[in-house]
Amino acid sequence: EHTGAANVIGHSSGGFIALRAALKLPIDRLALYDAAVSVDGGFPSEWLDDARAAARAGDVPRALALTAGGLNTQMATAKLPLGVRIAIIKVFMRTPIGRMMADLLPMTLDESATIRDHDGPADDYAGITAEVLLACGGDGPPYYVRLDEALARAIPHARTLVIPRSGHDALNRAHSRLVDPIADFFAAPALTP
Repeated sequence: EHTGAANVIGHSSGGFIALRAALKLPIDRLALYDAAVSVDGGFPSEWLDDARAAARAGDVPRALALTAGGLNTQMATAKLPLGVRIAIIKVFMRTPIGRMMADLLPMTLDESATIRDHDGPADDYAGITAEVLLACGGDGPPYYVRLDEALARAIPHARTLVIPRSGHDALNRAHSRLVDPIADFFAAPALTP
């Protein structure tokens, strides 16, 4: 609203925020990548209460292990026993990215709770008038494919796109296989009303 932007990109929980904004603001085009939206319980959150309890108790490695396994269901490490995952996280937290993820944990937990609290049918987003590109990574969590398909059925001018060889962090890495279709989406002629 402050910038008057009509073309918006949202990633992960930023995709959730962008979708909510598109219900109220005059957004023309919305490109989302791995939009963390819960449609009919499709965004995993069964891990969240235990992770929040661990974080409140100061057990950051346990909270991170629960969060990583809960959100990254496609990864082999998500299937390991919790004790093994905690040991891996303790080593991970010795790295710069691991320390950053630990610092971001409270925000991740709050965002995940907000997404869970806004769970509902895809039709909740049927009022979006923007052209919407719902992209997700072919190597990312598989639930994004199902969420995008449900949203595309409900949003009048939406389409889905699976980006091959891309995980949840693909937007950060900016490979041409992701950048090019997003640039094409924003450069294409507008739909006529």
